[in-house]
Amino acid sequence: MGRAYVLALASAGADVAILDLPAQEDAALSVAAEAESLGRVCRYVPVDIRDVEALPNAIERSAREVGDLHILINNAGKTDDVPCAVLDYQAAPFDDHYEVMVRGTFFVSQAIARHMIDRGIRGAIVNIASRVGEQAQPNNPGYGICKAAVIHMTRVMALELGSHGIRVNAIGPGPIPRPELLAQSGQPSGPADGRFLLGRRLQFGDLTGSAVYLASDASEMVTGQFIVADGGLGLRAAY
Repeated sequence: MGRAYVLALASAGADVAILDLPAQEDAALSVAAEAESLGRVCRYVPVDIRDVEALPNAIERSAREVGDLHILINNAGKTDDVPCAVLDYQAAPFDDHYEVMVRGTFFVSQAIARHMIDRGIRGAIVNIASRVGEQAQPNNPGYGICKAAVIHMTRVMALELGSHGIRVNAIGPGPIPRPELLAQSGQPSGPADGRFLLGRRLQFGDLTGSAVYLASDASEMVTGQFIVADGGLGLRAAY
């Protein structure tokens, strides 16, 4: 998903800094090379967003590498929540999800907002939430609760940062098959899930249009909004 956002922004004319874990260096550099093949500057900046004290230096380095920062896509997250009922859920996985998706998202946004305000930039922050942050799902408490927090965080930040010309919005993707589950065509190798009203399952590229829209002047009067991109999955009647 992160790769899709980077390439979409680069294709739209943006220079991009990729902030990712040191362990992801090879993958990040590969994506950066793809973006640079499109004629844009793209740099990898290693950082763990759980380390709040490291964020200002990472933001400063990003600005040195690609210029003033006008857009933030908060895509860092964890999707490895083990199905578990509320009564049996443990503190460790809950804290793990919270530290990345809530605490990390908040403090990255704070650092970027300070950068924008200090430079008089009217910027855009796009948080990647989830449809399950709005539509309750059983046996998935850590992930769903944290994504719900991201949606509310989006609205709170939009309320406070609007006077500085900073827009904050969120996207709620539906479930997307991992690349290893896709056929060579790029489509899921199994049969289409009938729950998706538009006839096929989601792909990472289906999310990029919303991200570019929210990052661009095309949405200059849009803030505090949550756009669900789930192929109509959430519209099916429960009974």
